[in-house]
Amino acid sequence: MGYLAQHLMKPYLIVVEEPASGALRNVAVIRAENEQQAESGARRLFPSLPEQDLCLYDIHELNRDYPDGWVFAE
Repeated sequence: MGYLAQHLMKPYLIVVEEPASGALRNVAVIRAENEQQAESGARRLFPSLPEQDLCLYDIHELNRDYPDGWVFAE
């Protein structure tokens, strides 16, 4: 991967939860150029999970919107 491509990538947080209970099952951080690419990466990391089990967050947006921190809770 080239220098420019690496700098265009952003970190995304993937949260995997149990839909029935909302219990946290797993988390991952990946780098991608855009949200669509991040969703594809999440599918590769967690291929057997239904789409509704995955929540995807742009870490830069979380930092901007919640400068004092953010907790995953529903």
